[in-house]
Amino acid sequence: ATYPKLLLLGSSQLQQINIEHSGGPCSSFIQKLGFQLVFLPGMEEPDPNSSIPVSLETLPQLNEADLIVLLGHNFDNLNSIENMDRFEEHQLSNLKQAWENNAIAQSLDASKAGRVYFISTYLCRGLPGAIGTELYLEALKEQLLSEE
Repeated sequence: ATYPKLLLLGSSQLQQINIEHSGGPCSSFIQKLGFQLVFLPGMEEPDPNSSIPVSLETLPQLNEADLIVLLGHNFDNLNSIENMDRFEEHQLSNLKQAWENNAIAQSLDASKAGRVYFISTYLCRGLPGAIGTELYLEALKEQLLSEE
């Protein structure tokens, strides 16, 4: 209730960023929890099976977000992962580093306040159904509640 406005983004290394729209597989659960998704002013809702590409330079227009959740993915060099326990780290490490090193991303109020969270995209898209939903929501809950 303290931070109701949530910006849900998908990316691998910030070269291509997508805003996850309402009704999509990753956003519908967040809305059911009571969060209000943040969109660009005047943005039309697309097909629920697509996301909205935006440039990095557009992010300051989304600064009203109290929280930012980045859904990350990285399918490069999967053979180099020696231990599958490191799969999630492999999925998110490039995105975390890109976010931390980018002046535009760091200029956002949610970044300054330490309210940016990273979750592997595969939890909501790659594992459809009850098990994936539970894992996705548990990952989100762990990160959100770890700050309290």
